[in-house]
Amino acid sequence: MLLSARGRYLPAAKLAAPSAQSDLDGRGRNSAHAKGLAANEPAPSSRRQRHYRAERLAHYRRVVGANDADLAASPAQTKDALFAQFGPLASQARKLYDPNDDVSFKDLTQAIAADETMVEPSRHLAELMTKAGQPVYFYRFSYVLEALREKTHGATHGAEVPFAFDTVSALMKDKASEADLAMARTMSGYWVDFVKAGDPNGGGWPVWPRYDPVTGDVLNLTNAGVGFGPDPLKARLDLWRAVWES
Repeated sequence: MLLSARGRYLPAAKLAAPSAQSDLDGRGRNSAHAKGLAANEPAPSSRRQRHYRAERLAHYRRVVGANDADLAASPAQTKDALFAQFGPLASQARKLYDPNDDVSFKDLTQAIAADETMVEPSRHLAELMTKAGQPVYFYRFSYVLEALREKTHGATHGAEVPFAFDTVSALMKDKASEADLAMARTMSGYWVDFVKAGDPNGGGWPVWPRYDPVTGDVLNLTNAGVGFGPDPLKARLDLWRAVWES
């Protein structure tokens, strides 16, 4: 999910415009670079890439992030095919994703595809915007509704939406737990504060500092609560960065 604010929210029509969506990332890769962008968005123009690098972007504050079990589409049919995507770094990928060769193919596909298409690109976008002088708040949504936890082991694509809009009670009705409702109030509180003031802090929630590319710390909304600190997926995301830059 991507939110922008310049003293107010970025109008939906402007955010949804094809020119805006195709310009959000500076790599020229055809993958989803922030929550809400299709995986087959056209590559940004070289002119827009130069604007990123020259730090000539409009001054907007942004919330950028993805879900821990986001999009998991992959044409791979075997583990070897999954790891082949890493090229000469395949052995490192095996150590990070499946060190004991006991992760199921389904779970492995989920982890690798989510990191490739959504999680690492969302971090990359946060880095691009920060280096261009834009205030960015980076998050990871990892919370699963209590009623779904036996079958769902991570926050899938779009799972954050009812929490961001505080509509969990309307969606789940009597199946919504107190923890579910509390997480919805917290996430929605961050979003409302950001839209109103360009800063998600101020509502009594855990402090959410701006993104710092040096540390790569993230606000993680998890089943155990909300906290800001080291990214538990950092080693995997750094590996993907190495793949893109190789």
